[in-house]
Amino acid sequence: ESALPPQDGLRFLHMGSAFEYGSVEGAVSEGTSCRPQSDYAETKLDGTGRLVKLHAEGLPVLVLRVATVYGSGEHPHRLLPTLIRAAQTGETLSFTAGEQERDFTYITDVAEGLVRVLAKGVPPWPVANLATGRLHQVREFVGCAQEMLRLRPDQVALGGLPYRPDEVWQGPIDTSRLDSWLGWRPAVSIETGIRATIADS
Repeated sequence: ESALPPQDGLRFLHMGSAFEYGSVEGAVSEGTSCRPQSDYAETKLDGTGRLVKLHAEGLPVLVLRVATVYGSGEHPHRLLPTLIRAAQTGETLSFTAGEQERDFTYITDVAEGLVRVLAKGVPPWPVANLATGRLHQVREFVGCAQEMLRLRPDQVALGGLPYRPDEVWQGPIDTSRLDSWLGWRPAVSIETGIRATIADS
């Protein structure tokens, strides 16, 4: 019998990351084995593991593994802020070839997902993916932002950098667990999200 007291609602909501899974061929579900490839991902997975144990002991907790979150308030060295800065300074940028696929999830969708989870109550499982379920190559995201920002063709060099040794390659993220429970899924397109982020910058 658990030594933890009974709880009426969700006690702890942890923001995990899809990078906890590491590189995966095919769909990425909550049951996919995790093979983190960076210190960041390992730290996230360690937090997830601790909460999964608490869930097994009866504590109402939830880990939301979010995908590639972007939008206002990002660290200035991340992808979209770097492109926005280039539009302001005229600097040139080098990227990898950008063939990696990411589930770009706009920050307002993530925030709405959190609010919906907290309003819904306690789920029957400790981990769920929060993402759009749609993949875009990094080069597609860069091209979309480049067009909106009116960056010169010579300002963005795709293929100018090699892929990192720990580059993560993933298939589509399965969001059916959370989608079914909430009756909702993130829906903001990268075009809409990039445009809104530029407007806020």
